[in-house]
Amino acid sequence: MARIGLFKNLIGKGQRGSISIASPLSGAVIPLESVPDEAFAKKLMGDGVAVLPDEGIVVAPFDGVVETVPESLHAVGLVSDEGVELLVHVGVETVSLGGRYFTVRVAEGDRVKAGDVLIEFDLEAIRAAGYRTETPVIVVNGDDYAGAGSVAAGTVRRGEPLLVLREKD
Repeated sequence: MARIGLFKNLIGKGQRGSISIASPLSGAVIPLESVPDEAFAKKLMGDGVAVLPDEGIVVAPFDGVVETVPESLHAVGLVSDEGVELLVHVGVETVSLGGRYFTVRVAEGDRVKAGDVLIEFDLEAIRAAGYRTETPVIVVNGDDYAGAGSVAAGTVRRGEPLLVLREKD
């Protein structure tokens, strides 16, 4: 997936110098390096974390705009009102499913509020079809920040803090 665009503003300011992003999924938080896909594990698309989902729902982690939904329906690209670009990519190699087991509830250009349902997916059917469900949550415009790190450990629920971005000095 290509860069969504460059924006410089920030969202959800926490402590001075940091931005908090909520989790779009519920499940076990795992390091991005553990995702069995080289592009994600080597952070070629950006920094972030992954969530091993325990339910088939992806929600908006912030208020913003849906920038991209691929024809395969397995991912969504979002831009916060202030410019944070986020990719949520459900599973590994799930593009090969061609949209099977995915129902997207939004379209490109839609405005969303934190907590709005973006994608529903049949978790068990995806696993039964032989696909991994680790779901990378990537800050695509990470170059605009000093770094991204997980603030969640173990399990996380939708809407709870997942990532923190550090502002550049």
